[in-house]
Amino acid sequence: MQKYINLQVKKRRFKAPIMNCIRGVRYFLFQFSSYHRKIKKLKNKYWGESCFIVGNGPSLTIEDLNLIKREHCFAFNKIYEVFDKTDWRPEFYMVLDNGILKSISEKINSINVKYKFINIMGRFAGVNPGNNLIFFCHFGPYRAKEYNFIKKTISRDVSKYVSLNYTVACAAIEMAIYMGFKNIFLLGTDNNITKWIDKAGRAHIESGADYGVTSPHDIVYFSYYDAVTSCYECYKEYANKNGIKIINCTRGGKLEVFPRLQLEEVVKNKCKFITQR
Repeated sequence: MQKYINLQVKKRRFKAPIMNCIRGVRYFLFQFSSYHRKIKKLKNKYWGESCFIVGNGPSLTIEDLNLIKREHCFAFNKIYEVFDKTDWRPEFYMVLDNGILKSISEKINSINVKYKFINIMGRFAGVNPGNNLIFFCHFGPYRAKEYNFIKKTISRDVSKYVSLNYTVACAAIEMAIYMGFKNIFLLGTDNNITKWIDKAGRAHIESGADYGVTSPHDIVYFSYYDAVTSCYECYKEYANKNGIKIINCTRGGKLEVFPRLQLEEVVKNKCKFITQR
């Protein structure tokens, strides 16, 4: 139904109320699914532990991955392209974007990790259910105006829904918090998105990280700095209030929301650092 509406209705102001009804129904039905129950079993399973959230930014290197191959790691999308270059594997793999799901569904099916967290729309994109695959409900309002997104709250129960985010890294932060991780280290989250509007009112993107399977429309309208930064800032506020540490270990990049540490320092002195902080 959602796909049909997307194809038939062109104006977002007409499409928005219909899409929000569909999303509301999907959210309600998800509460009765086996995937809802699977996610509930993960609540606080890793209480007090540390994890790395590995983005696909251009700063990420094979050497970085080799340093964290004994750590709990989340990774996303086309990260499988480096599997032939390193022994490192993520423990948790996540895909959020519907367009990416359609493009890499066969690859997703072949990935062997402990848990695969996939947007529920993956059921209609060729992603095969399995014992290690958990579909999650991605829920948030469909907006008539694409540019006015500022994140205010997060989902405290991802077994019901993962809140609307403009970056999969934030969805992973939300999942990690639910699973009980208290020390979350970001790596390869460059956030190198520069967007501007020209005199004719056209939007442009200067650079990005992993847009090989993202349409130009989605790059311009859904991957922009203000919205992404508002997501990170929302998680920082929640973390500060709930005794959770989020540290950015990315080499360079434009993400300055979180305090930074060198990856080598974190890996070498992680326990000492956590105790002292």
